[in-house]
Amino acid sequence: MPVTEIEVYEALKQQVGENSVKTLLEFIDILAIKQDIANLEVKIEQVRAELIRWMFIFWADQIGALVSILALFFK
Repeated sequence: MPVTEIEVYEALKQQVGENSVKTLLEFIDILAIKQDIANLEVKIEQVRAELIRWMFIFWADQIGALVSILALFFK
């Protein structure tokens, strides 16, 4: 069972003080948010690489079709 922030807060409040626990939990939240942002950036880079690959395939096909049409036209 995962430990919630409330349980951590209650467990540490008497030992280190209320303000220190609040600061610690805020810091942990910021670290979690930064990790989520880093994961999102990785996913964005993966999608970007895949998009570039598909764009290259599309334009290569378009050039091939254009060359074929021009070759038939000038015969």
